[in-house]
Amino acid sequence: MSEIQDTNTSSISAWESFGASRISHMDRLSASSGVAVLEEARLKLEREIEAICATATTMRMRRNSLLPISRLHPDVLACVFSFLAVDETEIPRNRGRLYQYGRSSAAIRESLYENQGWIRVTHVCRHWRNVALDHPSLWGVDICSFPAWTDERMRRSKHAPLDITYPFVQGGSVGAMKVSNSKFIDLLSALGRVRELTLCRLNPRDIGELSPYLLGAASLLESFSCDCPLEPNDHSTSRPLPLLPSNLFDRTTPRLRKLTLTNVLISLEAPLYDSVVDLSLSSNRHSCFDSSYFTRDRLLALLHRMSRLQSLEIYHMLPCDSEQAIPPSITPLADLGGRVSLPRLRSLIVSGNIQDCAWLLQALCIPPSTTLRLDGLSEGSALIQHYHTLLSIVASHMHGDISTIPIQCLSINFFPDQLHIEGWRTFPEHLFSLSTQEIESCNQPEISVDFLAVTTDRFMQTLRHFCEEPFFDEVAALDVSTTTVKMSAFTWRDFFGRFTSVQKLAASGAVVEPLIDELSQNPFVASESEDSDSTPPEWLFPALRRLKLCRANFGHYDSGEEERLCIALVELLEDMQDCPTTNIEELVIQNCGIQDIDIEDLRSIVPTVTWDSRSGAAPRLSQEPYEDEEEEEDWYDDEPNFFDEHPDVDMHDIFHAFGMH
Repeated sequence: MSEIQDTNTSSISAWESFGASRISHMDRLSASSGVAVLEEARLKLEREIEAICATATTMRMRRNSLLPISRLHPDVLACVFSFLAVDETEIPRNRGRLYQYGRSSAAIRESLYENQGWIRVTHVCRHWRNVALDHPSLWGVDICSFPAWTDERMRRSKHAPLDITYPFVQGGSVGAMKVSNSKFIDLLSALGRVRELTLCRLNPRDIGELSPYLLGAASLLESFSCDCPLEPNDHSTSRPLPLLPSNLFDRTTPRLRKLTLTNVLISLEAPLYDSVVDLSLSSNRHSCFDSSYFTRDRLLALLHRMSRLQSLEIYHMLPCDSEQAIPPSITPLADLGGRVSLPRLRSLIVSGNIQDCAWLLQALCIPPSTTLRLDGLSEGSALIQHYHTLLSIVASHMHGDISTIPIQCLSINFFPDQLHIEGWRTFPEHLFSLSTQEIESCNQPEISVDFLAVTTDRFMQTLRHFCEEPFFDEVAALDVSTTTVKMSAFTWRDFFGRFTSVQKLAASGAVVEPLIDELSQNPFVASESEDSDSTPPEWLFPALRRLKLCRANFGHYDSGEEERLCIALVELLEDMQDCPTTNIEELVIQNCGIQDIDIEDLRSIVPTVTWDSRSGAAPRLSQEPYEDEEEEEDWYDDEPNFFDEHPDVDMHDIFHAFGMH
């Protein structure tokens, strides 16, 4: 330590001695000296100070060059910067109002610093700045994100590819477009360098003015997105969508891979589609379209040309049958001229009317490994066979093939006027445990189907038909959930009697009590009388090993019901333990309002019992809003205490309460 201090002292002494020798000729000067002499002395001292600063900068650069990070090659460092440049949180942009009453100057400077995003790396040291400036590709990423810097970033990008996301200003006149969007027009002069082009909130009336600037060749274009906002309350199916020119980009887009169109179309015969592997067509109108240039035949002809398609998303952009004024029944396959094959498709998302979704799925031939998302809206013209046809196609997709394993886990959620079905090919642990993972981090389903605005009778018929598909006897895990208080016409054996391979079962909401009752009817003990007239019921889930119960009313309601349900569960588990056919090895209980003493009874029977330690049950929605009308006067006095002494309910509980996983 003393050697370091001696070195520091000698260095300071050396530089002090050197500095003194540089200005020793000024020792005799004072503030009383002549004006000309003092002016000359001050200028010499300024030059000496500048020299000292330059020397200090050189030494700092030398010091930085000896740091371990300086071992990185400039190209490697630039690659690190490129990851930062495309990070959504590091895009340079105005992140809010900078000048607010009461904010300190330090806070304002911090906001300005945050606005710079990834460009902050150029302020770390001279070497990092030089590396960033020597790699023009960094400066072309989302070049319009901070308009005040667009010109400088354009200059620094040199001839590198550009990513342009331009939000148009709404409410301006058509004639003033060239003036208000002059900077964007200047950017389009470099269309040959554009790699990604996104036009946000483009007014349909401005398409004619803008089109001439989009007709140049775009040989580097990889992604094109355009959305045109609809007029308020414009939900007409007869009014055609605006059209972009069919000769967009001079028909020269050899690298185009992603195309996203919202409330706007490009002629389906345009060659621009041929190289696309990711196509998204969407509209804010929740109904099919009746247009001469957007028909079912034209859409199928387009998809037939796009055999390399890997991702297809259609949100309320399915065309109507041109021969009928109302959405038609399912078109026979013979009328479609054969099915359209998309052998490379990995993801298919379709949202629209039930009958239109069924038509499209009938018309397509996709690999069983394709991730499937369906969002079907029921309308007056939808018939029960539309649901059956759609779910039959979904069930066959779940079955898999030689290269794709079948669905291993099935989840069915009942909401008021909604039926939600999900399927996984790999086991989703979060459905059958007390996992507190964020929704985004959970294992996402390979198949998801939503039926909206569907009556209870209709979705019961639909579900019964769906559960009769032959391959469901191979499903190993089942999750059934509801947010309603009553589930009329629901019996487990009628719907899931053929699910004989289920080893893991999760039940949530009003379906828990009938599940316990029906499992208790299993023939755990063979009948002693061979001449008995009564035939024992068939086994329900004979392979069951893991059971999860969620949001069941074990407590805080009618005490007699509480006692009956707990006793029924205990007796059921005891019968299972004594039966050689089935045996519960793990029990999970969540938001059931069960007490500690009951948990101890369960743990004396089941080897592993997992509990959330909460004695309060989560609320459920009533299917009949006025079913308790007689007790309305005393409602506040008799309101159940859902959370007891544990009022801290997190977001995970709320999602579970409404059947969302």
